[in-house]
Amino acid sequence: MLFSDRPKERREELFDRDDEISELKRASNHPTTLVTGPRRMGKTSLLMVYSNEENMPSALVDVRSPTNSYRALSLFHIFLYSYTAIKNWLLRELKNCFVVLRESVLQVLTYH
Repeated sequence: MLFSDRPKERREELFDRDDEISELKRASNHPTTLVTGPRRMGKTSLLMVYSNEENMPSALVDVRSPTNSYRALSLFHIFLYSYTAIKNWLLRELKNCFVVLRESVLQVLTYH
């Protein structure tokens, strides 16, 4: 298959979106950034590529129900999904820190 309709996760999969990625980087200094556009234009792909490149904790939450009602999820559930994604990212980062710390301590201990 030459083209997949699934959201992209790597910049190599995007076509001609360098300006939009740069704009997102500039907008990251603001507390809220809104990405809008017609459906199937690549908004989700743009955000996924950006968050992967910036190594940011992120959560992809589709709040539409099967009937396309945008009230499908409560605000509580949206925050819960976001909290879970951030918690999992923090746990992975802490685990990596402990691995590096352990290796450093082992090097010091074996040096003496």
